[in-house]
Amino acid sequence: MKAVRRCFGLFHVAIAAAVAVQALASETYDAELSSAVWLVLNWLMAVAVVTAGAFSYMRWRGRDSSAAGNWISPRALLTACAVLLVLYFEQWSSEFGIGTAELSSFRRSMWLFIDTLFVLVNATAGVLLLRGQ
Repeated sequence: MKAVRRCFGLFHVAIAAAVAVQALASETYDAELSSAVWLVLNWLMAVAVVTAGAFSYMRWRGRDSSAAGNWISPRALLTACAVLLVLYFEQWSSEFGIGTAELSSFRRSMWLFIDTLFVLVNATAGVLLLRGQ
């Protein structure tokens, strides 16, 4: 189980870093290339959102409130994962024709918020998995 946690921890940290870099850099290069990168990242993000939610739920279920080193509440991480899960899949579903397809300024702002929350949640989940918590 330790090896699985370590692999998922590395995956979460790596995908959080990739999303952070892409979110910052996507405005500086070709829109077509940026869209292609986001297309790949969106699938990896979907996996990361679901697995971060699953691991945060497992952490919440096995919580020990007296444990030293709990620098983030299991409930706070689970709540952040739930919010991220709902917002991410709602926004992402519109790209498949389920909802409005045009990228309005509101949707752009929502993607910015989701990307930021994604980086925070997955970096935290990854570090916790790497620490074995």
